[in-house]
Amino acid sequence: MQVGAFGLGNSSAQVITDVWDKSLGSRFIMMSPSTSGGPQYYSMGIRISERSWGNGPNDVSQQSFSAFSMGGKRFTWMTMADGVNSGWLEVYHNGNTTKSSDGTLKAASPVIKLFSDGRYLTNDESEGCTVTRLAKGEYLVEGCEG
Repeated sequence: MQVGAFGLGNSSAQVITDVWDKSLGSRFIMMSPSTSGGPQYYSMGIRISERSWGNGPNDVSQQSFSAFSMGGKRFTWMTMADGVNSGWLEVYHNGNTTKSSDGTLKAASPVIKLFSDGRYLTNDESEGCTVTRLAKGEYLVEGCEG
């Protein structure tokens, strides 16, 4: 196998224009916000395709397809089988969720954790927010949207 075959050994993976392009087969890929069918952000991933023969991008002969995408703190995947597309699904992990006081995971956007001594902790999406403790149980949060 040559260096670069299927995206292996290159300094960077091939940026693809269409995630459904059957001519790509299985390989390591890069996607941009303009990649047709992609997750709409810059990411790298793996494209796995079975039975990629036939003519045209919408040919039903592509029976099974999976793509995994990692960009920033996001890990997403998508599958297609027998013409049914799952859409992009996002994995929840400790970088994009927060654990509430009852132990359940909540999607994080933006989150500020308040502590009884007046300290606070922000996540990436609430960076730049400030908190002022006015009284016990009363806080002023500024600089946030959402």
